[in-house]
Amino acid sequence: MTSIAFDTLKFARTLRDRAKMSPEQAEGLSDALLEAIQGDIPTKADLKDVEASIDALRVGTKSDIESVKASIEGLKASVDTLRTSTKSDIDGVKTSVDALRASTKSDIDGVKASVDALRASTKSDIDGVKASVDALRASTKSDIDGVKASQRETELRLEARIESTKSDIIKWVAGLIGFQTLAIIGAVIALARILKP
Repeated sequence: MTSIAFDTLKFARTLRDRAKMSPEQAEGLSDALLEAIQGDIPTKADLKDVEASIDALRVGTKSDIESVKASIEGLKASVDTLRTSTKSDIDGVKTSVDALRASTKSDIDGVKASVDALRASTKSDIDGVKASVDALRASTKSDIDGVKASQRETELRLEARIESTKSDIIKWVAGLIGFQTLAIIGAVIALARILKP
């Protein structure tokens, strides 16, 4: 920065001669005025430097915002991929359950045919087969209930994972926005300190 030329001796003499101040008062006032004048007075070059710094900060901030936007788009794509994968997994489980249901129905139909054939032969054999069929029916129902419970548990786990992923994304975005805000506020405070007269 440049300083303004100030003749303290001439000023002190003027105060002594015209204002009738004591030499100590005149010198003290002269020194105080010199310090005030030669303080940090910004020049045009200083202001241009500050403007260049602001422009650089603006460009950097814009770049950071674009980077955050790109990150958010990447996260959206990841969530969409996870959603598609989860739907595919659920469809696979449904297909397995349908196949098990068809297989179980086929097995039950086969047992019924066997029971009908055995009923024709003897009554005692029919009672034995009925007991076997009842046991098989209970076992099959238990297996179906187990598959349904397992399917529901899988769905709940997938929903929890999706919710957790959403929460993490929101936290990251909020953190990035907060950090960006702090950086801007810090730049404004630094700029205010630089421009402070």
